Amino acid sequence: MLPLWMAASAEQPFLGALEEARKKSFPVLANSIPLEVILNKPRVSRRAILTPLAPAFMNYAENDLEDGQIFLGCRMKMMKQEMAELLHHITFTVVNNTTGDTRVLLNLQESL
Repeated sequence: MLPLWMAASAEQPFLGALEEARKKSFPVLANSIPLEVILNKPRVSRRAILTPLAPAFMNYAENDLEDGQIFLGCRMKMMKQEMAELLHHITFTVVNNTTGDTRVLLNLQESL
């Protein structure tokens, strides 16, 4: 996962947002260190049955999209929101809206 800071604009086309994300992410990824090196150099103990690297995941998201916004000539309406199924034991997400409404989402693995 690579966090990128990008300013949202209702006037920016979707393709423009993709191009901006690409311009920001490619230079970073070109200088990234492989995960295996990060884990093997300090001799981190690992077992195949566990995911000890990141049992908890924290995410912060700015959401400038409002319900009813127009995209490709269609008016959008939020009907349902689901979090991705991740391997983390617990995920904690803060979604900050420009309207002042802040949502906190807490997801746990079903076994917990």
